[in-house]
Amino acid sequence: MKLDGSKAAVITGGAKGFGLALAQRLVAQGVRVALGDLDEQAGAAAASAINEQ
Repeated sequence: MKLDGSKAAVITGGAKGFGLALAQRLVAQGVRVALGDLDEQAGAAAASAINEQ
């Protein structure tokens, strides 16, 4: 699916597993993504890793 930069997504559980994979895929498609996770440090690390791509 091709998405443009006018789309946004909020992903809960985005620090690992399916949530992280979904966030990476959406960012690669040009979607703006907000991550949420109970593990704040893991969420911040995941967001940083995605931003470096």
